[in-house]
Amino acid sequence: MSTTADTITLPSHWASFLINGDASGLDDGEQERIEAHLKGVPGHIVGVEEGSERFTWCYAMYGGDARGGGVADYTILRDS
Repeated sequence: MSTTADTITLPSHWASFLINGDASGLDDGEQERIEAHLKGVPGHIVGVEEGSERFTWCYAMYGGDARGGGVADYTILRDS
């Protein structure tokens, strides 16, 4: 069995929860939104790609609101 690395773009402030399971910095309901978004995403997130953090204005992870926020590319490992 081999392991394949993929990337997914998500809000940068989700990193602590996605990588370490630490939900202390999340807003009410945000953990549920994260889990719903990741449903069906194969594998598990293991890190953030260095230098990938950037700002965007319109991003679905922010509850569908057209507001600005930081995003980053996360590395996902999956067995193939």
